[in-house]
Amino acid sequence: MQPTEEELKKMSPEQLLELQKQNCIFCKIIAGEIPSKKLYQDEHCVAVLDINPASEGHVLLLPKDHYQILPQMPEEVIARMFVVAKELSHAILKAFNAKGTNIFVANGAIAGQRAPHFMIHVFQRKQDDGILTIPAKPISEKDLMTLKNHLLPFVGGEKQQVLDEKKDAQQFIEDKKELDAEIQEEKEEKKEETKQVVQLKKEKKSEKKKKRKQKIEDDFDKFDKKEKEMDDEEEEIEKEEKTIALDLDKIGDLFA
Repeated sequence: MQPTEEELKKMSPEQLLELQKQNCIFCKIIAGEIPSKKLYQDEHCVAVLDINPASEGHVLLLPKDHYQILPQMPEEVIARMFVVAKELSHAILKAFNAKGTNIFVANGAIAGQRAPHFMIHVFQRKQDDGILTIPAKPISEKDLMTLKNHLLPFVGGEKQQVLDEKKDAQQFIEDKKELDAEIQEEKEEKKEETKQVVQLKKEKKSEKKKKRKQKIEDDFDKFDKKEKEMDDEEEEIEKEEKTIALDLDKIGDLFA
């Protein structure tokens, strides 16, 4: 027995969800209450053949839990289902030697969703099959920019842009710190090199002084030696003069 409109108004979201599950054909297919041609299942999803296929081998991939539309689903279930959709697409391409596939979601009744249970359609495509023909509608650059600016706040684009700018600013700060550190290191190296140069100059200057001092000392030694030699020569001359004087005295005595 279906609840009345008044009873529906009084139901909590949880009660409404449970009622939807009870009335959902695809929940019954998943539970095995309605027969189907299952191709795959895991803890998150089930794949069955569509009984009204858009093309041969049309597969419906369903979440095991009841969700009407994509925004209601947990991220991990979405991630798993699209991984499985990729594998199903590959299987269809090989099985039918197809040239392409569509991985399609009708999200909401206005988008073509016919049952209140989210699903991913995976089916093969052939040349000029007329399925999902999307008309081309040219749009100006100005209108594209207007649409972008309209959509950004809803998809987190502005927030991401701010985060990117903050990231760039942080990167700039880190790069500047690194550059400043490199400059400081170069300054310290140059300072150390300057110290070494100054020390080397001092050592060279000191060495020159030592050499000059040594030269002066050597010159003094030479002068002292020369002076001593001269004194010795003078003494020797005096001795010779005395000897000559004595000899002259002796000669004088002989003639006296």
